[in-house]
Amino acid sequence: MPNGDTPRQLLLRSRHLLFKPQERWTLSQQSRALILLDRSPKIEKAYLLASKLTEFYNLKIATELAKAKLA
Repeated sequence: MPNGDTPRQLLLRSRHLLFKPQERWTLSQQSRALILLDRSPKIEKAYLLASKLTEFYNLKIATELAKAKLA
């Protein structure tokens, strides 16, 4: 790895940043995420889907409108 981590260390050190919004990552988390997400497209896809779901969940909209947007 460019930062000296083994693949296992990269996963272990990246797990907390995957639960945070991208805007709240530190510089070291940003560089680690760049390496991780480039190496693993499935993790990147899962992170993006989870981020979109969190963003949608945090919207303050009426129930009927939310159901329509999900459909």
